[in-house]
Amino acid sequence: MNDMKYLHLVLKVCESCGALWLRCVSIDGVYCEPCARHLAGFPPSRPKHAGGRPRHAGPVTRRSIRRRCNGGVQ
Repeated sequence: MNDMKYLHLVLKVCESCGALWLRCVSIDGVYCEPCARHLAGFPPSRPKHAGGRPRHAGPVTRRSIRRRCNGGVQ
């Protein structure tokens, strides 16, 4: 009878410090153990928001540019 059990490992690069480490295939993670412990102390990230300037309505024309520039050069 053969009662061997196999452990499947993957060589990974830590996305924080760049160290090489072994991770079990069945476990997700991108950080080595020391970095994972260090980063666990940070608050969770906030969801992304739509940044930047608000978009204007309609096509850009010389007239719309003059209107936005308080008259502009005539």
